[in-house]
Amino acid sequence: MSVYVNCLGGSTYSVLAIYDCMSWIKPKVWTVAFGVVASEGALLLLAGGEKGMRYAMSNARIMIHQPQSGCGGHVEDVRRQVNEAVQSRHKIDMMYAAFTGQPPEKVQQYTERGRFLSVSEALEFGLIDGILETEY
Repeated sequence: MSVYVNCLGGSTYSVLAIYDCMSWIKPKVWTVAFGVVASEGALLLLAGGEKGMRYAMSNARIMIHQPQSGCGGHVEDVRRQVNEAVQSRHKIDMMYAAFTGQPPEKVQQYTERGRFLSVSEALEFGLIDGILETEY
């Protein structure tokens, strides 16, 4: 199965649901990044694809960062929302570490702020396994 990814991001919960589905099905899933693959889309690109089958087109850009959150309401509601955001960040960082082979500390350093990567940088970091070249 092939998944072509061009994504500016989205909900952590939605991406984890897609990841669960892609991991659960029998066919191996290979992924290809086109254009910009950012935020939760980057997690889908690296986590959803079968190791060795994660690619990016040569002109793609990949952006990773920690999960974003917003909160409001009563103090106890805010506390719970912050706790959920902290748990989400830990889970996402551990997934990045597992799928890239990078230590969690390096993942946290890379995701502290939004970081755009060229496909060569994404390959070196372990987000993808290969680059599909185009003429320009």
